[in-house]
Amino acid sequence: MAKHSRLNPAPFNLSNMKCSRRSYFKAIASAKKAHWSEFLSRATPHSVWTAKRFMFGCPPQRFLNLLGANNHPDVAETLLTHIFPLRAPLPPLLSLTRYEDYTPLTSEEVSRALASSLNISAPGPDQIPYSVL
Repeated sequence: MAKHSRLNPAPFNLSNMKCSRRSYFKAIASAKKAHWSEFLSRATPHSVWTAKRFMFGCPPQRFLNLLGANNHPDVAETLLTHIFPLRAPLPPLLSLTRYEDYTPLTSEEVSRALASSLNISAPGPDQIPYSVL
């Protein structure tokens, strides 16, 4: 009926389509109401909870269904390894070797180098300006 009224959009066809659509949905609603009334009339104390679940729906699952996780510690371990995966160990730190011909700096050399540097240059993490380095 709806296809026919779309192909031939005469006012009579449109009103006829709306009336048939309204009566169709009304019949579905009355069938649902009759089924629900009949279900409640046969309800036992054990099926009251089923009726409540039909009315309000099932509560959402609190935990995801994780494979291989059957209890709370397994679920916690699975979530932790998924959210915070283990990283590969860092390579060992390199140690600096002393040079044989190295002479240590004196405090006067350091103070002269710092005095000659500008105060407006951006300092590095050790608070020594880049021009000194």
